[in-house]
Amino acid sequence: MCACEPEMEESKSEDSIVIDIATAVVKEESFFSAAIWDEKKRIVDLEIADSENANEIKKEINKRLQIQGIMSYKVNISQRNKEIVNAEHRWELVFGQIFDDVFRKNGYEGFGIQQINYKKNQPVTIDIKTKIRDDEVEEREFRQKIEKEVEGVFKTEAVKKWIENDSYAIGI
Repeated sequence: MCACEPEMEESKSEDSIVIDIATAVVKEESFFSAAIWDEKKRIVDLEIADSENANEIKKEINKRLQIQGIMSYKVNISQRNKEIVNAEHRWELVFGQIFDDVFRKNGYEGFGIQQINYKKNQPVTIDIKTKIRDDEVEEREFRQKIEKEVEGVFKTEAVKKWIENDSYAIGI
């Protein structure tokens, strides 16, 4: 930057400052998400690990906001089991790989993938939605083809790593 250029430093919005403070207060490994849906209502929603003290976090956020000259916010905290959140993230990667390697690569249309209620020590249910075929035999063959292609994706090294030792069930 030279002296002839105007200084372009942008000041952060209040929302950005609030989110920065909220993320700084929570330990990195315990932080999942933060959002402000309506800045006029002055509410920040946090999703954090259930191992954290929610009341202490709320107090610390508003203490730091006050130091910054920002009026306090209502802090809504949703706490979740870290293992479950991490597993859900791994399975999101798996679903993305299925979508790319099976549906997008083969030009299949009208498909959707949904994870049904991930629960610790329970099989992950992978629900694949598709258009129903008119012919029953053709429908069964198509389902078998999709299931075989999905199983092929599960055999790749990257996907094996993401699945870890989780059990799963595929529904088409």
